[in-house]
Amino acid sequence: AAVYGPGHLLFPSDSNGVPMNTQGIFGGVWRPNGPGGFTLGGALQALERDGLFKLLAEPNLVAISGEQAEFLAGGEIPIPVPQTTGVGASNITIEYKPYGVAVRFKPFVLTENRIRMDVQPEVSELDPANALQVSGFSVPALTTRRAKTTVELAPGESFMIAGLLKDQSQSTIDQLPGVKELPILGALFRSTNFQRNETELVIAVTPYLADPVKSNDIKLPTDNFMPASQMEMIFYGALGSLTGDAARISQTPSVEGPIGFMVD
Repeated sequence: AAVYGPGHLLFPSDSNGVPMNTQGIFGGVWRPNGPGGFTLGGALQALERDGLFKLLAEPNLVAISGEQAEFLAGGEIPIPVPQTTGVGASNITIEYKPYGVAVRFKPFVLTENRIRMDVQPEVSELDPANALQVSGFSVPALTTRRAKTTVELAPGESFMIAGLLKDQSQSTIDQLPGVKELPILGALFRSTNFQRNETELVIAVTPYLADPVKSNDIKLPTDNFMPASQMEMIFYGALGSLTGDAARISQTPSVEGPIGFMVD
């Protein structure tokens, strides 16, 4: 079992504290620091600003303990499905296959400080290069990266899954029109470029316990606002006035005198 310190992401280790082999899919737990500490969200934002990280989706889902919640950011691709009728004729029906960034999870609240979650993240995209011909229709394939796991976390802890790699290689030929087909000399005006793209999918899940909010604690923009009467609208051009605490805040005197910054 691994011991996870506050504010750090540690990788799994054995009972002697020796780090385990993390090739392939592995995970770890991030525990947030106290006030003013380094958070997981801040780390991801810093990586994104440096161009080392791209946020695909950031869903916020609410679910009851024991019930499944789902999220999909993408689309649905139509797939023709041939079906044979009783007289030997065939009909084609359309079924839709979702693709994109999808997350399915089912939380179980064990105690006030422990949450067990069944998590199924999935990222898929269209692959026209491996399309199939079905009844005269071209149906693109899907490249999918999927994981399924069960974790136990405290509220506010983050579980991260990594190791879902994608490797793409492509080649392009740059050539000069007109002379590219000349024997011997044509090879001097052609060049082949090879490009390899490797991406790694990282999935982070952070559960929280949501408590219901009392209606008295909800503040609306229209609180303490009194609409103006017809006479006030005609003679003063007023739309309304503030009452209670909002009126006292609006009447607070502004700062007078020289205002600015002091630089040592």
